[in-house]
Amino acid sequence: MLSSDKTIYPERLVTGYYGQLTVAAVKRFQAKHNLKITGLTDLSTRTKLNEIYSQSSSSAAIPTTTPSADSGKTAYSALTEAQRQELIKQLKETIKKLLEQLVELLKKKAGR
Repeated sequence: MLSSDKTIYPERLVTGYYGQLTVAAVKRFQAKHNLKITGLTDLSTRTKLNEIYSQSSSSAAIPTTTPSADSGKTAYSALTEAQRQELIKQLKETIKKLLEQLVELLKKKAGR
């Protein structure tokens, strides 16, 4: 996706590895779209990517981590501790929102 825009990912290397070039491209994408610049494909970044590239706002369309080309490691293992903690915080916030939505749906279904 990002490789289709030279201003965001001038290297245009599609390797399946979430390395430094991808992190830099994600940061440029986030800056271009006035998102919090983290280099992570967090919920707001995935939503904007989906909005632009797939015309869908489904948060499941772009995974949070991308497998690397070497020995089954994920992008998560390449993160700093601060980045991991931020990602965990974002995941907790997303889970909380989803649970709140589920409770509301169950209440509506029960006729309350």
